[in-house]
Amino acid sequence: MASLAYSVGARVHLTTDTWSAKHGQGRYITYTAHWVNLLTADKHGMRGSAAELVTPPRLAGRPTATSSTPTPSSSISSSAESSSAAASGCTSTDSPQLPRGYSTSRIRQCHAILGLTCLKAESHTGPALLSALNAQVDQWLTPHQLEIGKVVCDNGSNLLAALNLGKLSHVPCMAHVLNLIVQRFVSKYPGLQDVFKQARKVCGHFRRSYTAMAHFSDIQRRNNMPVRRLICDSPTRWNSTLLMFDRLLQQEKAVNEYLYDRGARTASAELGIFLPRYWTLMRNACRLMRPFEEVTNLVSRTEGTISDLIPFVFFLERALRRVLDQAVDECEEEEEELWSPSPPETALLAGPAATLEEEYEEEESEEECGGFEEEEDQPQQAPQGARCCHLSGTHGVVRGWGEEQTVNDISEDEEQEMSSSASNLVQMGSFMLSCLLRDPRIKRIKENDLYWVATLLDPRYKQKVAEMLPNYRKSERMQQFKTKLKNMLYTAYKGDVTAQRESNRGRGECNPPPTTAARTGRFTDVLLMEDMRSFFSPTHRHSPSGSSLRERLDRQVADYLALTADIDTLRSNEPLHYWVCRLDLWPELSQFAIELLACPASSVLSERTFSAAGGIVTDKRSRLGQKSVDYLTS
Repeated sequence: MASLAYSVGARVHLTTDTWSAKHGQGRYITYTAHWVNLLTADKHGMRGSAAELVTPPRLAGRPTATSSTPTPSSSISSSAESSSAAASGCTSTDSPQLPRGYSTSRIRQCHAILGLTCLKAESHTGPALLSALNAQVDQWLTPHQLEIGKVVCDNGSNLLAALNLGKLSHVPCMAHVLNLIVQRFVSKYPGLQDVFKQARKVCGHFRRSYTAMAHFSDIQRRNNMPVRRLICDSPTRWNSTLLMFDRLLQQEKAVNEYLYDRGARTASAELGIFLPRYWTLMRNACRLMRPFEEVTNLVSRTEGTISDLIPFVFFLERALRRVLDQAVDECEEEEEELWSPSPPETALLAGPAATLEEEYEEEESEEECGGFEEEEDQPQQAPQGARCCHLSGTHGVVRGWGEEQTVNDISEDEEQEMSSSASNLVQMGSFMLSCLLRDPRIKRIKENDLYWVATLLDPRYKQKVAEMLPNYRKSERMQQFKTKLKNMLYTAYKGDVTAQRESNRGRGECNPPPTTAARTGRFTDVLLMEDMRSFFSPTHRHSPSGSSLRERLDRQVADYLALTADIDTLRSNEPLHYWVCRLDLWPELSQFAIELLACPASSVLSERTFSAAGGIVTDKRSRLGQKSVDYLTS
């Protein structure tokens, strides 16, 4: 409660997920809050000092939401109190009365489980989930005058219905989106299901039989291989499939030796063997799924923000194209080796006989093909990153975002015709790339300006946003994103100006009318000093109008986008530190950026709650109550 009271942003982001208990008590739903606090730093700016909450800029002009929360006794808080006292008078400035010295503060990304609610016999529809969400908001956020920002969850129909009823902004869980893409690739690509069936059968055999595992270990020692057990995958976690394939490939020699030696015995008669094509499919599938695993780990971090969505999708596509380019090069090398004559044959063909042979082959080719093709009719070599687009049988490869081609399904005959690993990798990589680009959730992410604005506000990516756009719409989209950022910033702060103007109108004019002595011409030293102070004071001391506020916010955005070398001033790889150091320079823009970038990229923290609950609520503990599950899990 004390930490929420000092949230930098006025909006707190939530992640949510649902889970069905094994003991049949009902369906649980959890809510995890994400916000940002400012902490004081010692004189050297080092970590390890006593952490004290710093009054954020939004609370600098008014007391905290709850009187029970003590105000921290720090230098920054003292300046906040003085600014609050000054703001209570008649003087009003163009910019908010902010305490100076925020550049010395440290930032802390906070997250906490607000509650684990059991719906029991209630329906799991949108209204029921929205009612449970409102109960958590009334308990935790409303006392501090906080609102819900973004809600990160999967694409469940009941969750989306609840968000639509509450008119809340939904952010898809990136880890869930990547899981669906890989699951589609695994289930739709021809031949992979046979590989899965054989791999699960073999790995399950070693888990069930201690004798088989002991003999498998002897084979590993005999071949000077590391003694490791095989890994069984989980149907609901595709990364476990990647781990299973990796371990099988590491122990390929030992697995084949065991299957050829004991695969035909009675206890293992149904194991079968791994065909050479199976190993090729496993090797290529691991090569394509590894970038997805890396991105999944990155978005699952606590420091992952909403600004990572667009760059991660871009680099996933780029990684798949790089794999396809390497596969194309390998195919070309295999074709050259296949058609190039060996050195002895080349020596025999030397001399006049070779010349006659070449002329004969040329005449035959001219008679069959009607002459050579012109250079204009021959396909030109594609540039790097798009060469695979000209390959036959590689449907679905996209040259750029928004230039998607028609994706055709891979037939069994085409898959069986692939004999080499490189040609199989081209076909498999093209299908994986088409699954990524055709996914409707990925399309919505790339078409939503909110994610591009978040990427633009991340100092790590702002100089590279234009390179993530297609060339034919680059300048137009960049101008659209900048305009969107300015509009969102103005919408977030124009309400403060309206409230301040109404407050000033209720109190009357801030500057009292001149006294009778001033009208009668009694000039004193005091009046002279007041005249000098008013003459030399800046013009922004008057109450800001809508136009002046818009100009100041637009100027902050323009100044931020104009800086090119400011990334070097970051104290770490986290973009939030950048904006804390600029709270004094760009107060409104910095607060807006911190609030937006505090939104996580996935709902992993809520899912981890149910991972812990799965180990607590078991078949032998079926009488646990809702409060007990909540206490043990949280």
